[in-house]
Amino acid sequence: MNANKILRVSILIGIFLLPFIPLFVSNHLFFPFITGKNFAFRIIVELITGLWLILALRDRTALPKSSRLLQAFAVFIAVLFISDLLSPNVYKSFWSNYERMEGWVTLAHLFALFVVLCSVMTKKLWEWLFRVSIGVSFILFIYSALQLAGKLDIHQGASRVDATIGNSAYLGGYMLFHIFLALYLLFVYVRQNYGTRAWGLFWPIVYGLAVPADVFILFKTATRGAEIGLVAGLVCFAAGLVFFERQNEILRRTGAGLLIIVALLGGLFVLERRSDFVVHNESLSRLGSFADQLLTFDKKAICEGELKSRCLLWPMSFQGVKERPIFGWGQESFNYVFNKYYDPRMFSQEQWFDRTHNVFFDWLIAGGILGLLSYLSLFGFALYYLWKKGGAFSTLESSLLTGLLVGYFFHNFTVFDNITSYILFVMVLSYISSAGGNVSAGLEQKIKTLDAGLKNRLIIPLIAVATVFAVYKVNVPAILAASELIQALSGQAGGPAVNLEHYKKAFAYGALGDSEIREQLVQTTSQAAGNPNVDPKMRSDFFELARSQMAIQLQRTPEDARYFLFAGTFLASFGDFDNAIKALTKARELSPNKQTIIFSLGSAYLGKQDFKSAVLVFKQAFDLAPSFDDARRAYALALVYDKQLKAAEEILQPLNLESVLNDQRLIIAYFSSGFYGKALESLNFLIKKEPNNPQYYLSRAAVEAALGNRSAAIADLNKAAAINPAAKAQVDKYIEQVKAGQSI
Repeated sequence: MNANKILRVSILIGIFLLPFIPLFVSNHLFFPFITGKNFAFRIIVELITGLWLILALRDRTALPKSSRLLQAFAVFIAVLFISDLLSPNVYKSFWSNYERMEGWVTLAHLFALFVVLCSVMTKKLWEWLFRVSIGVSFILFIYSALQLAGKLDIHQGASRVDATIGNSAYLGGYMLFHIFLALYLLFVYVRQNYGTRAWGLFWPIVYGLAVPADVFILFKTATRGAEIGLVAGLVCFAAGLVFFERQNEILRRTGAGLLIIVALLGGLFVLERRSDFVVHNESLSRLGSFADQLLTFDKKAICEGELKSRCLLWPMSFQGVKERPIFGWGQESFNYVFNKYYDPRMFSQEQWFDRTHNVFFDWLIAGGILGLLSYLSLFGFALYYLWKKGGAFSTLESSLLTGLLVGYFFHNFTVFDNITSYILFVMVLSYISSAGGNVSAGLEQKIKTLDAGLKNRLIIPLIAVATVFAVYKVNVPAILAASELIQALSGQAGGPAVNLEHYKKAFAYGALGDSEIREQLVQTTSQAAGNPNVDPKMRSDFFELARSQMAIQLQRTPEDARYFLFAGTFLASFGDFDNAIKALTKARELSPNKQTIIFSLGSAYLGKQDFKSAVLVFKQAFDLAPSFDDARRAYALALVYDKQLKAAEEILQPLNLESVLNDQRLIIAYFSSGFYGKALESLNFLIKKEPNNPQYYLSRAAVEAALGNRSAAIADLNKAAAINPAAKAQVDKYIEQVKAGQSI
């Protein structure tokens, strides 16, 4: 086997490994469902790209086929490169983080994959690559079925399967692709081979089984975007056959029949959307409720239901677009828009959104109008090649692949992409592009005129060295840091000192996940602040490392409210309220309407015992969203500490009385502020509710002692000791204090 053959085979091995990436879960890395897949993808693409560059220099048949789709992809990459350079966090825009692992680096890898696929894949190889990918979807079908049977855990929730992808929405999108790929191979196989010597039943059976299996799992993910995308894609496929198939009447009738079936099933679903069968089926109920809201034009119901976050996020996104309309904010920068234009009505939603949950808004935020248009051009040029007169695709093929693209397009309205969908999308685009493009004569001539000695002695060795360097630099430090972080978060036989060393090692790599490592360190250190079992020296060591790392983070991201919030709450947990207030005030400047930040600032003022300032801060949080019960409680709490009892009671009045009496934060506030009668009222309620809780008797004893009711206090203390004999020694000390007229 000559060198060119070895290079080509090696590239193909890498390409055919890509469909297996969805199966890879790296439990030894932070975000195991994300990081392992992405690192595997990057390493494979880097290796095959390096090998392809060498092959292209040696064999002109491996040069890429130029097409408008290839050019559009290059423009998209270039626009996002400029956008990322203009980002408020350039480093993150290029490198991303462990949770997402996207950024420009991933886009560059996807473009490299596109070029390699366009260069080395043939029609037969594409067929086999899609077959392998469908085979992997069968494995995920089996895994998901075992999840449904209770044999394997569902990672994301109780019943929405997620397989080894770890996210039901991601799995729904993955299955959507494979439904259409299986249909594509099935119809093409039948059309090309039926009645010929090549005809056989094996592949039609495989494809025929793959379609219902993948449809079943798609619906078991209960992902509405994928469900709607499937219907939209099938309608487009059928319509393509009905309106554009001119040679095969059977295909036209098949398309018409499919349209009728979809219409009948859709109509039946709409009519039965409130039936017990739909309502009690999770796979259908979410879609049924959404359909019901749409059909009744109930905008309020839509935006108060499961789509509430989208209804609030998208207007916020539009505000960000208006601020940076041309090139956007750069990738991984939606958090700046989210913080700046935060809608207080999102109090009941996830606290930190880094995506708009809409691919088109995501690209509009990341790349501005130019970014979105260049992204949409990928779909546009793909459709151009599919339907180009005299092109490489039959009406059947064009209709099926159009259905796939339309289904994916609709799916993207309520979700965002991930590496599994990116790989499949790029494969489909490359398949379409390679069928409609040709090798550039100019590029071929330039390669031809290169001196053979220059290629062999300089260029090829440089490519080899650059490939090894890229594989190491892009992946190895980040992998090692992610592994160290897992160790830092795990229980260690050597105690906290070992955890601290793992944190230090993780930082030493200077990898893409530094910000996430700092977040985890701050949380760990804050927990240690209130743990009396942690050695003071060890607590101090953790504090110094966390403080120094947060200072680095704030210097790198001076406009990110999230990290000022982390710094403020961290400092407050160690009693440094003055510096905590400074950090939290900065956080609030960057995100003035976010209640989480305001609560933390108010709590810092409470810790400093500046109750007047706390009242003002908590009132502002309450005024932003009076329907937010937590804001109401926090405001009332501050009023109690400021001894404004009547005002506090007025604020608490709309709340359920039992929930107010149950609030132990209020009991502490009543006691600390001298409102012993209110504290006693709550404790009497709690003791009646849980008569065998010794802590309640201890608390009531403290209140009775403060009121001067010594006998009642002693009785409560004795009751606590009777319930919990292990506390008798401490209770006896309290009794002596009460007898001496002291507080407890």
